[in-house]
Amino acid sequence: MAAPSRSATGSMTFAKASAEPSARPPETTLSSHQHLTSVGWAVNAAFGQHTSTRLTLAYAMNKVPEQVRGRMTAQFQLVVNFY
Repeated sequence: MAAPSRSATGSMTFAKASAEPSARPPETTLSSHQHLTSVGWAVNAAFGQHTSTRLTLAYAMNKVPEQVRGRMTAQFQLVVNFY
């Protein structure tokens, strides 16, 4: 007889503030660190014992000069374990 399938979901909100070291020219007057802040939401779902997914939506509060994308990001992750 097969074991019953188990699934679970959960979500979280987050806020992150950090000071990341930056590569700067030697004689610069800019700070050696870049202050970054972001907020977001994520939902996790597990399907059985071997498969899980995560969807994360995040918004960068700081404008970063060398950033080529917009401030909003979405990431989808699928994890399958073989053991």
